[in-house]
Amino acid sequence: MRLFLKTASKIMEIKKFLNDAKLTVKISGRIDTNTSIQLKKEVMGDIEDINNLIFDLDEVTYISSAALRVFLAMGNTMQQQGKMSIINANSDLMDVFKVTGFTEIMDIHEK
Repeated sequence: MRLFLKTASKIMEIKKFLNDAKLTVKISGRIDTNTSIQLKKEVMGDIEDINNLIFDLDEVTYISSAALRVFLAMGNTMQQQGKMSIINANSDLMDVFKVTGFTEIMDIHEK
């Protein structure tokens, strides 16, 4: 596994690890309206040949509805070419995923 790209802002940091056709995106900080745009740009350009996309939210403290839209868009894209998982969501994030029904349509794992 190798570090593919690291992008940081004051609010969010993204680290991408590529291992064959598996891309793990480790995010820290807040995924809000502004940073979700950055997240989508950073990941969408790299998933063309990926069949396993994993979002590691171990260090994420907040997600907005804009973040949910990004995860939904990525999930829809990955349905065509493989699978997508969200891992290490803390209890607050899991509450958001459960209330919005995301746990019914996506592979989401709690910390």
